[in-house]
Amino acid sequence: MSDDNMIQVKELDEEQQLRVSEILPKLKALEEALQTEAPGIENYIKDINNNLREFPELVHLLSDEQIKPIYSAYRAQTGVAIATKRAKTKKSGTKLSDGRSVGDLL
Repeated sequence: MSDDNMIQVKELDEEQQLRVSEILPKLKALEEALQTEAPGIENYIKDINNNLREFPELVHLLSDEQIKPIYSAYRAQTGVAIATKRAKTKKSGTKLSDGRSVGDLL
């Protein structure tokens, strides 16, 4: 995880600092396990998921870069992407009475 996208723990209140400082090492370990394809990724997911259920505000305190290993782990375990981009398709526009399509007018 890059340091430039990290939240500044010192900017949080005491309880938030404690919760974030507890989960950051778990996220780092999960990221390393994903990179090395180590067994037991589901244990990391379960532990982190328990933390997030107990303290849902963590999702708002962590940066996208810090949350990325969680998404990657779910994707690796399930083979399902949570969000995907759709390919743009060209739709045939509705024809007007003069033969032009709505797309021609735009």
